[in-house]
Amino acid sequence: MRAFCSVLALSLTLASADAFAQADPDAMMAQMQASQSAAQAAAARAGDDQLSCDQMQTEMTATMSDPAVQARIAQMGAWAQAQQAQMDQARA
Repeated sequence: MRAFCSVLALSLTLASADAFAQADPDAMMAQMQASQSAAQAAAARAGDDQLSCDQMQTEMTATMSDPAVQARIAQMGAWAQAQQAQMDQARA
């Protein structure tokens, strides 16, 4: 669960940040690493390592069903579709 939360938090952080606008790959990597570290620290909760598979699934389902998460997923999907459209247009 902790890894899932970290990945989700990192994804949300990067989607909302200007990380992809940077031309410097080293700066982008440093920002990604800092975001991942912050996400892992924020996601860590006492007792997470004690959760059963069913408890983890219940928690993941509740997290992913949260309206704020669903809204962010929709935003990221729209952004991805726009990026794909730009790439498709450039190839045409």
